[in-house]
Amino acid sequence: MISILAKYLPEHYRRYGVMFPLRVLSDEEVVSYRIAVDKLEIALSKNSRIVEVKQMHLHFRWAYDLTTHPRVLDAVEQVLGPDILVWSTELFTKSANDPNSEIAWHRDYPYIGLAPNLTVAVWIALSPSNLENGCLEVQLDPEHMKRDSHGTSQLSDVPTVPVILEPGEMSMHDININHRSGPNLSKEKRVGFVVRFVASQALSAAGRPKVVLAHGRDLYNNFEIVPAPSTVDMDTALTGMRESALRNLDEMLYEVTRSLSVVSEKTASPESLVSKEHNSKIFSIWKTIKVGKYLSVSDLIIALESRSYHIGRYARRMMESKGFAITLQSKEIDLVKCTIRDLGFKESPTLREIIKRGAELLMDPCALEDGPALREQYPDQPLGEVVWMIAKSLPTLDGLMIVFNAGVDGGGKWLYGLWYDLEFKWDLNADIVFRLHKQET
Repeated sequence: MISILAKYLPEHYRRYGVMFPLRVLSDEEVVSYRIAVDKLEIALSKNSRIVEVKQMHLHFRWAYDLTTHPRVLDAVEQVLGPDILVWSTELFTKSANDPNSEIAWHRDYPYIGLAPNLTVAVWIALSPSNLENGCLEVQLDPEHMKRDSHGTSQLSDVPTVPVILEPGEMSMHDININHRSGPNLSKEKRVGFVVRFVASQALSAAGRPKVVLAHGRDLYNNFEIVPAPSTVDMDTALTGMRESALRNLDEMLYEVTRSLSVVSEKTASPESLVSKEHNSKIFSIWKTIKVGKYLSVSDLIIALESRSYHIGRYARRMMESKGFAITLQSKEIDLVKCTIRDLGFKESPTLREIIKRGAELLMDPCALEDGPALREQYPDQPLGEVVWMIAKSLPTLDGLMIVFNAGVDGGGKWLYGLWYDLEFKWDLNADIVFRLHKQET
């Protein structure tokens, strides 16, 4: 199949950001890799979290061999060139008869941060993948490289096509194309092995992530090259995979933070930043949450972890700080969500300006407890959404503001925390959460 499509692949891929189907595995290879995946899932059992089923290629030889399969790399080379690195692998499965396995429209770029033209996502089918069992669906958009990468809705002006694959076939897609997948309403489990390749000249703002040199040479030293995994026992490999998966999630969320929070060198007075038509805008309640549900911060952390929500290191450090207090009396809090653009800003405002503008519109910064409480009470958060909660500062932070962000991606739901100076400037498309005015904190 690849030989037939070879002369069309680069042109079609660059125009639409997607190419399929490409036959890369024999029937015997499909059986072998599917057995390995099933064994991995049995070993993980129900003690695993979705965010941990990543980076298999760093710890399992079968996953490394599948990732670096010659026919897979032949296709990737036509798009990225000869010097190819493996940035991540991920297992995407949907159980049979699971109406809750639908994934909403989204783009991968905000979670990866690497340049789209230097990155390729490969989806290898280890089972049939069709509309009945929730296959990938993409929009054939010749303008995909120019679109807002934070968009999370279906585009009305471009066609949507299902990426139907037989076992052993794969698709390739750009990280800035709009895509989704439906629920699995069939009697058969859907299994996909996803690889994200990058060209060796790519840069990551999250330091030097661990990668495998899949093909060619690394002339740039922008990543940490690691060797192929050696044969180890299952428990050792699982422990290593979990650690690598969470490190990869940290890198992805660093990219989310970087893409949504921008530092602008432009200066402008608050009057010139705000559109006059927003001066009297009133926002409605977005969500009501309950605070004071738990007796201690430790109980709140346990509640989050019991739901398999990932708590980032900084968020955990904030929650465990001496000045982090929780409400002792249970009560309901009304929250408002809006983009910074909705506040009337025409240019990227500072955090100080955002807080001031919120007060003018009868909205307050969140209390420290609100971020973790929202994460716990927002189980149906749509894929790709990231919300930012500006909270009051801790005494030890010398005026720096705490900002929690809660989001969900293909790896699961998470809570992260960061510290920001009041003069830090923000992207207009970021979703900010406030408390409604005059509620006790």
